[in-house]
Amino acid sequence: IQAQPNPFNPCTTISFSLERARAVNLGVYDLAGRRLVTLAERVFGPGDHKVTWDGRDACGRALGSGTYFLRLDAEGRIQVEKVQLVR
Repeated sequence: IQAQPNPFNPCTTISFSLERARAVNLGVYDLAGRRLVTLAERVFGPGDHKVTWDGRDACGRALGSGTYFLRLDAEGRIQVEKVQLVR
């Protein structure tokens, strides 16, 4: 999992690759470990994928500058990437 650009404003693109089809859950978390928004929750086929995050929470509110964590769970294979939002 990789986010570009990082730091970002107003949005970042999250890239990941799968060797086979997997159910993927991709979320954004704050420093306290609270899930702020779910970016993807579905089955992705094998290959390269991209998902965009606009720096907003699940209610559409713009989040403040700070550090956030992207957590990708692909059927138990978990990867975490730190991103910096700069407003």
